[in-house]
Amino acid sequence: MWIEQYAIAGWVLSSVVTFEEIPAAAIEQATVFDQQTAVWIEYADALVYESVEDAANALRRDAPTVTQVFLKVCDWSPTAGAQWAGYWDTHRALAIDSPTHIDRWAAALEQANISLYVWADVHGIDLEAEGALIAEAVSRPGVNGVILRLLPEHWRKIDIQTGVTSITPFMRQIHRRVGDSFPIGLAVDSRVVGRDVIFADEWMPHITSLHPIVDWRARRLSPEAAVAEMMETWGAFGKPIYPVIPGDADALQLHQVNALAVHRHRARGLSWWRLGTISPVGWSIIALQTPTGMPPPQVDSTANAAYGEEIIVKPNDVGFNVYRFGDPKPDEYGIPAPSPLRTIHGAWGWSAFVKKGEINTSRVMVRWSPALSVAGLYEISAFIPARHARTQKARYRIALGNGKSTVVVVNQAAAKNQWVTLGIFELDSSAIHAGAVYLHDLTGEADNMLAFDAVRWRRVITDGSPLYVADGYDAPVGTVEERQSEKVWAGEWMDSSPFGKLYFVGTPNEAYHTGADLNLPRNADAHTPVYAAASGMVTFAARLPVWGNVIIIKHDPLREDGLVLYGRYAHVEDIQVRVGQRVTRGQQIARIGDAYGRWAYLLHFDLSPTTILEQNPAHWAGHDKEQVFKHYLDPREFIEKHRPPR
Repeated sequence: MWIEQYAIAGWVLSSVVTFEEIPAAAIEQATVFDQQTAVWIEYADALVYESVEDAANALRRDAPTVTQVFLKVCDWSPTAGAQWAGYWDTHRALAIDSPTHIDRWAAALEQANISLYVWADVHGIDLEAEGALIAEAVSRPGVNGVILRLLPEHWRKIDIQTGVTSITPFMRQIHRRVGDSFPIGLAVDSRVVGRDVIFADEWMPHITSLHPIVDWRARRLSPEAAVAEMMETWGAFGKPIYPVIPGDADALQLHQVNALAVHRHRARGLSWWRLGTISPVGWSIIALQTPTGMPPPQVDSTANAAYGEEIIVKPNDVGFNVYRFGDPKPDEYGIPAPSPLRTIHGAWGWSAFVKKGEINTSRVMVRWSPALSVAGLYEISAFIPARHARTQKARYRIALGNGKSTVVVVNQAAAKNQWVTLGIFELDSSAIHAGAVYLHDLTGEADNMLAFDAVRWRRVITDGSPLYVADGYDAPVGTVEERQSEKVWAGEWMDSSPFGKLYFVGTPNEAYHTGADLNLPRNADAHTPVYAAASGMVTFAARLPVWGNVIIIKHDPLREDGLVLYGRYAHVEDIQVRVGQRVTRGQQIARIGDAYGRWAYLLHFDLSPTTILEQNPAHWAGHDKEQVFKHYLDPREFIEKHRPPR
């Protein structure tokens, strides 16, 4: 930039930007999904509306950019066979029990100027029965197209001969009802494994579009890597691609995946998974989409401040209760029968329970109860562990108060090591067990394991003022006087590996440093206290490979600008906090360790303005300098500029 000020003028370098050449998109056949924004509906029990008309009017009022609804109409299970989706719903006013219920949805959506498309999970075990229901659904006059979702966990059970020979007859059954020009899409796993398992080549002659599910969080990928993998996996088939985006992800990642899909990879339309779990931030980003595509996103630094109070109830915490039914009587010595629940140790530092599902009679029910401080909107999420959770029919029931409840079905097999949003609900803190979540072992899948892990309640802030704020940051080490000093690393404290420095030069571990390595001369820092640099909530506290013990704190929004940072305190010992616990600035959280002898005594401390450390506490950018400056800030510089008032 050319700058002129008083008698001085000259060129000033403000930043360096890398540009990439995006090739022109290939001309593809137009489809009904071009320049459209769609929202998926899975189960009626996940919706809080009183009627179909209420749901349609709410979409028109609150999400004016939504032009299509993808409504689930049927499914299949080993015990029930092929059934209308309402077979698994208790919210009768919205359930799909017959073709006439599809007609009611079509009429209500048409009044709201929204087009109806139907979808179904196709399991492949009894394609004739599944095809009969789908063919009946697509032949209704208000249905504009159909999407068939093929999950790898379903199709792994299908042998090659059955998979190759049964798909064409199945598709002919549908085409006979609606003709060959009827829009048929395929919702697929974005990974290569998803392509190979479902016999992708056999489906392609029968479909008009692909709708890959972009699931970067479950696999600990960046949005960029997940979208690139999706395009590499499915782009070779020559079908238009319309990504499916989870609407409960964090703001920055939603902005990224939107921009990547639309601008880098030229997606001509998007859909959002799913009504009932899309967060307020998700809806605000959906509103950015326009009929001609989405403009380049402007990321709001306060977007992460959409949530206030957070409560996490883990197995064995206060608020976690197990109820057993029909247990055998105690033996002759009075010893009770062993618990049917098996304990597993999760990757995030706490234990969970797993159990095989029951088909006809429940033996176990678990209840998670929060202690809500105020009434309001709460986002409720369930944590799914990395191992053993294999059921596709985990039925979480949420108590809404006044005798009302709703059921949300979660496919635990498809969500590993992550929080899955159950929905956003208005809760009355004065009601008994307000917001309590219940989970029975009755899944109808005797061979699949069901996990009982943590549940989280996050208060949704709608008035723009967060419940908690941070008044500033101090150093995480040192005496009280040192931490309150004008100099950030005061006394004899030093940073042996400053932010952004290339270290371990010439070794396989060469990397750009993401934070600060704080220590004292001659190991004088060994076993000294580590303090929270600012107030916040602990999101991770456990041992990790290479790192040793790590604590992640989601620090509260800064009072001055609402910025939310994640602090990582690594190589520590004597952890004194737990996940879900609130901490204050200056509260001791651990002591300085040496990662069980792997490193010298020091505290690795970094600050991230993105949610990378919530998704992946062990994240390490290595030699990728761009990732370092994308996900981390210089902690010394940041603390120096944001000291609390004294």
